[in-house]
Amino acid sequence: MNPLDFMGKEIKVGATVVYPVRRGSQMWLKSLLVEAVEVIRSTPPVFKIIGRNSDGFLTRLETPDRCVVVENGGNQ
Repeated sequence: MNPLDFMGKEIKVGATVVYPVRRGSQMWLKSLLVEAVEVIRSTPPVFKIIGRNSDGFLTRLETPDRCVVVENGGNQ
């Protein structure tokens, strides 16, 4: 079982997702290339999305239901 994004699509390794970032009163979106999906707990399911963001930094998303898949990767 894979995590679902805000629109209900599965988040898979190789996909590109966008997620919200907030610093103070400013908000914007960043993209992330998914490298791994980590299962923290199976019942109820809790996932972490791990990958490289648009700046090249390793990033962990703890709330995958707040991101949106914009491009499916090679693993479909």
